[in-house]
Amino acid sequence: MLQGLKSLDMKFSACSQLQNLRPLGQALGELSSLRELTMDFSHCDKLSDPEAQGIGVCHRLGELQMLEHLQLDLSYCSALCEVGALGLGLGELRGLKHLAVNFSYCAQLHDVTAFARGLGKLQALEKFAVDFSFCSKLKNFKSVASALKLLPILGCQELDLEELLDEQKKICLLYTSPSPRDS
Repeated sequence: MLQGLKSLDMKFSACSQLQNLRPLGQALGELSSLRELTMDFSHCDKLSDPEAQGIGVCHRLGELQMLEHLQLDLSYCSALCEVGALGLGLGELRGLKHLAVNFSYCAQLHDVTAFARGLGKLQALEKFAVDFSFCSKLKNFKSVASALKLLPILGCQELDLEELLDEQKKICLLYTSPSPRDS
């Protein structure tokens, strides 16, 4: 019925009981003409792993080969801890040009290595934004840097992303360290 759909914007923000995305994933897989997709799952407190309920939204995202623009908001999903399947699904989107993913305030998110590996496969990407602000358990920035090195960043062949992330980490540590006056 909607196979010709080119653009889709879905908002599930603050759906506090939402935890099974499998039906959504099945429906998305049928939208083969989709070029733009925006999904807002912010403040979905019970969403811990978008793929936890079997083949769901992450796996089916990879089937949307016409998709060029994707915006995904998972901010404030306090139980979100695993996003590897999301990265793998994204990595299948060979024509994706614009990607924005917001993980800010995902307090349980601790490893993005598999997510980053998926990003490394996105060779058509022109615009990219990812937000890990206040992901207090996130420890491994080097995996993100390694994956980003695989992206063709125009005019930046000499850019050392690992060094950049090391500097960002130092700044974060300085920002969060108590000052001598606070002792």
